[in-house]
Amino acid sequence: MAKPLHLALGALIIQLEYGFSDEETALMIQENPYLQYFCGFAKYEYKLPFDPSLMVHFRKRLTPSIVGEINEMIIKNAEKENSNEDDGNSGPGGSPETDGTLIVDATCAPSYKIPTGH
Repeated sequence: MAKPLHLALGALIIQLEYGFSDEETALMIQENPYLQYFCGFAKYEYKLPFDPSLMVHFRKRLTPSIVGEINEMIIKNAEKENSNEDDGNSGPGGSPETDGTLIVDATCAPSYKIPTGH
């Protein structure tokens, strides 16, 4: 059964990024919902996404030059989208205006001392 290009490309990128073997790549995709989403899955499924031996076929079909071309297309598309979003949304000097402070971790929140009557 044929596998989607999104899955093949995602599996190759994951393998290259983390240095996994073919078996480790398939197992990591099986166990990690984020990697499944990256590979195009609509929902998390705890089943082996493909037989690890298919990685050989993925590498044959998606050569490094093809992966490089796909990467360039993705970068160009992202740059185009970013330039469209920046139009009219920036303040003086081209940087977005900011208002206030964002505190991400509650352990870093400022504390306010309540005055005591002593």
